[in-house]
Amino acid sequence: MSQVSNERGPNRTVSISLEEQLLNRRDTIGVEPLFPLIEHALKLNLPDDVLAHNSLRECERLVIDLIIIANDIVSYRKEESERYGHNLVAAARRQGLGAQAAFDAVGAMLEARYQDWAVAEIRGWGGQIDEDVKKYIAAVKNIVVANVNWSFETTRYFGKMTKTVKETLMVDVLEDAVGTE
Repeated sequence: MSQVSNERGPNRTVSISLEEQLLNRRDTIGVEPLFPLIEHALKLNLPDDVLAHNSLRECERLVIDLIIIANDIVSYRKEESERYGHNLVAAARRQGLGAQAAFDAVGAMLEARYQDWAVAEIRGWGGQIDEDVKKYIAAVKNIVVANVNWSFETTRYFGKMTKTVKETLMVDVLEDAVGTE
């Protein structure tokens, strides 16, 4: 089932879990095409078997998840006003959670991914490959940082309140809005 058909219209369900929604979103977030661009920009020539190794693929999956989750947290207020339901916080609200509980649930998902990142193990191949893998992973991590930084540099999500939200890490949302049509 596509993200759109699941989140809008007569076929919408509320039974999809947050983890299932995240799984659906991995292919639509548009982060994966950045990975080969990073390799090219850094003039790396990592062998295909290294790029396909589970340890690197897991790091890439964590980056994608971190971007989705962080973006859904910071964009919720804007999307709430537009009644846009393709958001993990909105999905948690549809499942009956209040505003703070929904943010807490999605925040817990974000924290879990950071914990997974902290304990992720990268296989060693030796020599220059290891050096290039370190450069690649550092650049991939920077995608997450850049996404969050951009969210607080633009007025897209918080308007004139961006500086205040960045300083206080607090935002007002509509308690009775649950991201539905």
